[in-house]
Amino acid sequence: MQFFFIRSLALAALLGAGAAQAAVPYVATSAFTLQGYDNYPDSVVDVLADTGRSITLGLPTFAAEISAGRADSLQDPDSAAVLTSFSQALYEIRLNEGYRITGVKFGGTAQGMRLDGIGDVPGYAHNSLWLDYDIWHWDGDKGNVQVVNLEGQQQVGLASRPLAIDTQFSIYLSGFANMLAYGGYVYDPLGGEPTRSQSLADMNLRDVTLTFTVAAVPEPQTWTLMLAGLTALGAAAAGARKRA
Repeated sequence: MQFFFIRSLALAALLGAGAAQAAVPYVATSAFTLQGYDNYPDSVVDVLADTGRSITLGLPTFAAEISAGRADSLQDPDSAAVLTSFSQALYEIRLNEGYRITGVKFGGTAQGMRLDGIGDVPGYAHNSLWLDYDIWHWDGDKGNVQVVNLEGQQQVGLASRPLAIDTQFSIYLSGFANMLAYGGYVYDPLGGEPTRSQSLADMNLRDVTLTFTVAAVPEPQTWTLMLAGLTALGAAAAGARKRA
């Protein structure tokens, strides 16, 4: 009986480990494999496009974490509602032999709304969004962008400087949204109930993508042929000048 109990515990542990590992994304593309880290739960990845030169990955759960909801001043007894949301993801990129990363783009579509009070009663609403990426490699790069008081929709994007990474590297992504809605009061000089306004603010991010620009690295035989061709062209040009 004890043997079966211990074996059941071991099997449960293995199944639990397998389930945890299954939650970590592993994506194979034409130029590299991407492996997520299980302590970053927003790491679900969809391959949206893979042309061999440009590979676009979708990050649906990353966007969902930023889309946390709406701050409404009437939902708070102090007339000030604050709502924040945070998302992060960490990936390891292992390039296939013969490829290198020349650039990275990170971004999505931001949607925001603000309503500073209703009617003659003042109020205040504020929304803001931060996006950040950090490439961990000796030839790495980092960047961030901020959007404040967005009303409507706009594309938000970050692009790395030109890169030439042909080995393993990691990329860390983070996003933070903050919404504040303060409803103002107008007090009755006769002592009646004050008039309170409703202010609203929201900010969300959707269609988040991570795009890699990829280039093939010429093999040694290719470099040899190119050098031989250039040498032949140089010799032909020199001969033509002598004959002239």
